[in-house]
Amino acid sequence: MTNGCILFQSLRSELELEREQCTAAKSSLERERVTSGSLRRELDLEREQHRQTKNKYKTKVTELKTNLEVEKSKTDEINRYA
Repeated sequence: MTNGCILFQSLRSELELEREQCTAAKSSLERERVTSGSLRRELDLEREQHRQTKNKYKTKVTELKTNLEVEKSKTDEINRYA
């Protein structure tokens, strides 16, 4: 083999290696994009569930406060006549 042939084979191998690395990098980037999108959707879902739970408990607290006031009024009325 001549030096030119050896150089050519070396450059060809190097080019093939670069192509493989480029393909691997593109695949990795696409997996990261998909993962990022999935995590973003999961986070959005968690936030929505948190918001719903928070609203549910706010409503329950308001209901309990109202019931407490009603019971307090009943107790005050009973104590007035006792």
